[in-house]
Amino acid sequence: MMSISELRKTLFLDSLVPALENHRADLDIIYQNGEIASEPDRFDIPIWGRLLCVPPYTNVVLTYRSGRTRVWGPGDHYLNLPPGSYAVQFVDMKRQSTLLPRISGVSRDAWGVILQMEIIWRVTQPIRIAAARNFRQTLESVFSSVVVDYIRSMSHDSLVQVPGEHQAISHLEITDVISSLLRQRRAIGGVEILDVILLHCQGDSRRTEVIQNAIVESKAIDTEMVLQERQTRLESQKIDQELDLLNQRRAAELVKANTERLVLEQGVRKQEIEFQQIANEQKLKFEQSMKALEVKGEVYKQLSQAVMNIMSMPGMTSGLNGGDQTDILNIVNTMIGSLNPNQRMLTNGSESLDQHSNLHQEMTKACASLKDVSYLTLETLPSGDFLAKFLYKEDKITIEYAKGHSSRLPKTFIQINGSSPQSINIEWQSGMELVDALQAAIYQIELKRGSDRRTSDNGGKTSGKNK
Repeated sequence: MMSISELRKTLFLDSLVPALENHRADLDIIYQNGEIASEPDRFDIPIWGRLLCVPPYTNVVLTYRSGRTRVWGPGDHYLNLPPGSYAVQFVDMKRQSTLLPRISGVSRDAWGVILQMEIIWRVTQPIRIAAARNFRQTLESVFSSVVVDYIRSMSHDSLVQVPGEHQAISHLEITDVISSLLRQRRAIGGVEILDVILLHCQGDSRRTEVIQNAIVESKAIDTEMVLQERQTRLESQKIDQELDLLNQRRAAELVKANTERLVLEQGVRKQEIEFQQIANEQKLKFEQSMKALEVKGEVYKQLSQAVMNIMSMPGMTSGLNGGDQTDILNIVNTMIGSLNPNQRMLTNGSESLDQHSNLHQEMTKACASLKDVSYLTLETLPSGDFLAKFLYKEDKITIEYAKGHSSRLPKTFIQINGSSPQSINIEWQSGMELVDALQAAIYQIELKRGSDRRTSDNGGKTSGKNK
C-alpha cells in the first residue's frame, strides 16, 4: 500500500502544487519585543501538500506533532509531509548588534572602571534559538556578566589610560579577550560572536586625581631637581673658575718667586765673590801687615834694647839728667817715625810695644771666635791711641782704645752700607774683652738692619694702598 508521499509523487502533486498560488503558505513574520525568533504559529498541510515560502536571511523551524524539528532555509519549499497541523517559527539569520549600556565594575586593585561595548553576532543554530525564551535579554545579561568579570580580573591602570603614561593593554587586546570569553559561555550556544567593539572606557575619578596629583608632584620634583642641577653646575663652574684663577695666581707667584730667587742667588753669588775678594785682599793686607809688624817689631825691639843698654851703662844715667833722657827718647821716636810715621812706639817706657802686641793677639783671637767677622787693621793715632778696624759681612766696626793704662773706656763705631760712622754705647764692665765689644756692635748692626727692612716693607705697603 502506497504512503501519502508516494501517492503525491505518483500524481505529480509535488510539481503541480508549487505552481498553484492558492496553495502558497504566506505567513506573517512577527518578532515581538525585539526578539530574533517569532512566536510558534500553526501550519496546516492538506492532503495534496503545501508550499512553504521562506524570506531571505531567514530560517524556518518546523515542529512535528511528535516534537521533532526540522529547519528550512530561504526559498520556496514544497512540504511533502503527512497531512495535519504543524508549528512553525521564523528565525532571523542576519547579523545582529547588541549595544550594551555602560557597565560599571571594580578592578582587581579596587578602583571603579566603566566599559561600554557593542557585540556583533549572528545565529548559527536556529533550532536552539527558537526553543529559547527572551533570548536577546538573556544574551545581553551574559554579555554584561562577561564584561564585569573581565574588569574584576584586571588592574585599573591596565584598562584605563593614565595621564602621562602608556596604557598597558590596547583596546584591541581588550576586545579580543572579551570575544574569547564570550565564545566560552554555554548560555549563548547557537550564536557566533563576530566582533566586539569597545565604545567607551572610563576610569575612577579618584584614581585619576591621584595620578594627576602624582604627576604634578613628580613634575615639581623634576623641576626642582633640574634647578638644583643647574645651580650645582653653576656653583661647580664657579669653583672651577676660582680654582683656575687660584692656580694661575699661584703659577704667577711661583714664577715671581723663582725669578726673585734667581735674582737673589745671583746677588748672593755676586756678594760672595765680592766678599771673597775683600777677604782675600784683607788677608793679603793682614799678612803684609803682619810681616811688616814683625820687621818693625824686631827693629823696635833692637832700638829699645839699645836704648835700654845705653841707659843702663854704669855712669850713663848718673851723667844724664831728665832733659837728656827725654832727648834720647825723642831721638828714638824720630827713628821709629822714620820707619812708620803713624806709630809712636816708645814713651818714657816700653809699655806701648807690649800693648800693641797684646791688642793684636786679642783681635786675632776675637775674630776667630766670631762668624762673618774679619780683622782689617790696627792703627796708632797721632794721639797715641789705637784704632782697630773690623769687617762684619759688608758693614764696618771701629773700636778706639786709649793709650797706656788710661781709665778712659774704648769707643765703638759702626758703619752700615757705607754710611757715616755711628757711635754706639757699650757699658764696659770689669772682665769684658774685645769679643764682647764686637758682639755688642754686631747686635746693633742687626737691629739697624731689621728696622730698615720693616721701614721699607711698611713703605711698600703704604704706597700700594695709595695706588
